[in-house]
Amino acid sequence: NISITTRFDHYFRHLYRIFKYVDTSDLILDDERYEYACIVRSQLSDYELVMLFYNCLPTNGKYKFKPLIERYSIFNNLRREQLADREHKKEYSEKAYDRYAE
Repeated sequence: NISITTRFDHYFRHLYRIFKYVDTSDLILDDERYEYACIVRSQLSDYELVMLFYNCLPTNGKYKFKPLIERYSIFNNLRREQLADREHKKEYSEKAYDRYAE
């Protein structure tokens, strides 16, 4: 049996590379980065957001992808009721859900 995260590892790696490119590319102006991240975010379904939420909590995601999720408020459209437990929301800073959070 292959775990669900193993089946989607390539997808999450690809998505990470897109956000990493938006974050570091010399071709994108700093004040445009958030807008490009929003374009990518808008392509994610509710279920993809939930899978991404849990995928980024283990060690690899926590140190690489999680900071990008928080920087670009990737979970802005995440429906909290779709999480296994609403308390899991605390695993990310408020910035992951709201660009203007402190």
